[in-house]
Amino acid sequence: MRVQVGGVRGLLGTLSFDAAQGKLDSIDVSRTTGDVQKLCPLGTHQLVYVTSEGILETRGATDSLKLEHKNCVGIDKCQEGIILGFEPNQFQVRLPREDFKVSHEFSIPGVGEKQVLRAFRVGSGTSFMAVGGIEYDLRVYDLEKQQVSFRSKNVALDYLDLRTPLQIISLDYVDKDATKIITGTLNHKVRLYDSKSGNKRPVMDIELGDYAVNCIQSSSDQM
Repeated sequence: MRVQVGGVRGLLGTLSFDAAQGKLDSIDVSRTTGDVQKLCPLGTHQLVYVTSEGILETRGATDSLKLEHKNCVGIDKCQEGIILGFEPNQFQVRLPREDFKVSHEFSIPGVGEKQVLRAFRVGSGTSFMAVGGIEYDLRVYDLEKQQVSFRSKNVALDYLDLRTPLQIISLDYVDKDATKIITGTLNHKVRLYDSKSGNKRPVMDIELGDYAVNCIQSSSDQM
């Protein structure tokens, strides 16, 4: 198994290990300029990442690209290449085989000025991209049809009849068909949505501790 890591002061590393025996086989560490904020593996040995200085690079390459947009939320693979998300609601598709040339840019329709993108994920092998953020309700955007195919509803009012703020900061797909999405929130909630169930509210809503759920990742052996 290989794990790619990135960190402060340009840390980049590849860890190879036997997961069954818990045995580390090798570590390959290098450095780049700036803090590594987001990364995405493109293959067994290729890695693309964004630094705190707004630079898009691939590991081992001599060239780099200065991104036009600031506040990169993440990078993910899509059928066309890679997709980058930026606050508050901007996406950019780039082509790795053409020196990461910009294919096109787009925004999710129906998003207001006060809504800020904080998380997105493309369903593996699909054209469906789940997005969410601060006052930015969970949506599924079809990259091929360029339209929103699912939009969630907020949870019901609380016992004081007060509205719960929308604060999605992490999310992931939990099935191969990209219909079930799990989210983590700033107000320590884990919620599961099923876009095919007909229910726009979460089908599971769990309070997890007292702090923000910054990261969430489904287990591949359950997919």
